[in-house]
Amino acid sequence: MCSADPRHLEPRKSCPVCGGDFAADLIHCPIDEILLTYPDQLIGTVLDGRYEILSVVGQGGMSIVYKARQPGLERLVAIKLLKSHLSTDPVNLKRFQREAQAASFLQHPHILSVYSIGICKQGQPYLALEYLEGESLSHVLQTCKPLPILQALDITHQIGEAMEHAHARGIIHRDLKPSNIMLIKCAQTEQFVKVVDFGTAKLLPTLDKQMQQLTRTGELLGTLTYMSPEQKAGKKVDARSDIYSLGFILYEALSEDCKIPQAVKPLVMRALEENPEKRYQTASEFLRELERVKKSFLTGTATTAPAIVKTGSHPKAVQRNRSRETLLVAALSLALLLVLTWLAVAGANRETKLSWQLDLQTKLRMPTRD
Repeated sequence: MCSADPRHLEPRKSCPVCGGDFAADLIHCPIDEILLTYPDQLIGTVLDGRYEILSVVGQGGMSIVYKARQPGLERLVAIKLLKSHLSTDPVNLKRFQREAQAASFLQHPHILSVYSIGICKQGQPYLALEYLEGESLSHVLQTCKPLPILQALDITHQIGEAMEHAHARGIIHRDLKPSNIMLIKCAQTEQFVKVVDFGTAKLLPTLDKQMQQLTRTGELLGTLTYMSPEQKAGKKVDARSDIYSLGFILYEALSEDCKIPQAVKPLVMRALEENPEKRYQTASEFLRELERVKKSFLTGTATTAPAIVKTGSHPKAVQRNRSRETLLVAALSLALLLVLTWLAVAGANRETKLSWQLDLQTKLRMPTRD
């Protein structure tokens, strides 16, 4: 009688990206360096009698995203499932519900579609989402930065159109960042934008009467790097906060050593104004200016000379600017100290020389003794 293969007696781990099967003592996938997980019990089952779970495609702090097939319609969907240990928290449940509620008001080509919302038999809420095959803008920027000018402007324009639609319906994203921008291939373009994750979206009181209870004053929702100053301060935010984040995304896509094309600088700088009153007041206004800038590049009238952007919005830029300013101040201080020291020494030497000359003259005038 043959003994059982010990590999089948030990727990195994799998990669949520490539689907590889590995020993339990491994932490990261040796192929794509993704954190390995134990096999998910949902894989191979039919969720809520509607969606056949195929694989795990990713996970975050609150939820797990699965690739699934919807029988009958024969289409792929993404299932976003709230993690089990969070499903009993009213705040997390409300935020999960808010993402579905926000998405239900939004029907736009550049915004991820939500097909349905439900609760599985384990009591966890889930969203059935449009399944996307592409890559995030953050991944693109890691491998190709800065982007070509027209490409960066085109991507920003598509994001702006999505925000124009959302703002017109009283919804503010509040967490615009490259990792929430998916780029997919379609017939029209190689990089068709889909804005995802409205989990931290702000809805107007008419759409969500419990918003004040859910988002307490001073609570930070979003990613600090891309937040507007008012959002970082925990103050009330509106559509102009998304415009700030959008301007930051464009700046990051184009910047190299804090430099961007001169023709784009006014657009970026106004979007990144510290004072919301000085920014573009609507996404439509921002889009009109962006179209004008884009047209200037298409017609060849724009200047591509780099312009240094000094703004407090980018941490690396701030650090570099402060380091340069510190070195400059230190150098000037040292130079001034050296000049003052030289003057002091020169003055002292001059006084010493004059004193010695006067003393010598006095001695020469004195009568000698025999």
